[in-house]
Amino acid sequence: MADYRKMWEELGMDVELHDQLCAVLPQAFGDVFLSQENRPDSMDYYNMVVADIHGIRPAELIEHQKKGGKVFGTFCVYVPDEIVFAADAIATGLCGGSQFWVPGGEKVLPANTCPLIKASVGARLDRTCPFFRIADMFIGETTCDGKKKMFELLGFSDEDAQERFGFLLDAFKYGVPPHGGLAFGLDRIIMLMSNAPSIRDVIAFPKVKDASCPMTDAPGVVDEKQLDELGIAIKETEEATEE
Repeated sequence: MADYRKMWEELGMDVELHDQLCAVLPQAFGDVFLSQENRPDSMDYYNMVVADIHGIRPAELIEHQKKGGKVFGTFCVYVPDEIVFAADAIATGLCGGSQFWVPGGEKVLPANTCPLIKASVGARLDRTCPFFRIADMFIGETTCDGKKKMFELLGFSDEDAQERFGFLLDAFKYGVPPHGGLAFGLDRIIMLMSNAPSIRDVIAFPKVKDASCPMTDAPGVVDEKQLDELGIAIKETEEATEE
């Protein structure tokens, strides 16, 4: 295996923790695949690439980015290649199947969350997978609430995630509320069933009369990127300028 440490460091990876992962990958690959009887010689190229999975392919993707191309990290095999190619991009599959990444995901997700989701988040936040560091965009299925939250987390650092929706992450530490895939007005139903005079008496994150939220500290500060996404511009008044 070639020495890719400089590349990993430039990607901002935790190289020491990554070394622990690399120590077990060759053994696992050998036990699962290379030990197969009558494995065809035509698989030699595949064997070589997978044996150096965090080196050869990431280097190719980085070279593509240097030429102005994009890299899309995909979680689903049904992402249409035609759209990826039309965007002058390369799709690279992202894997969250390693138990090694689960503890990293449990730093921000409850322990009873799906292991696949925890591993995917851990691979990103622990900075031990080059593909998660290289990808310009993540594309995946939103087949459950857990995966939707996962894709939100993948776009943020630990600090950003805690600042933007730390209240929700803290709530998740006590467990994910059970649901059947439906989003009906549960708060309103509970209000009617309990004869509560106001929905604020039963809602999980209530607003007070001045429209602020003591749980989420809303309204809060937003950055310019968020304002641009929503097409909102802030115009200071003359009074504010004078102050």
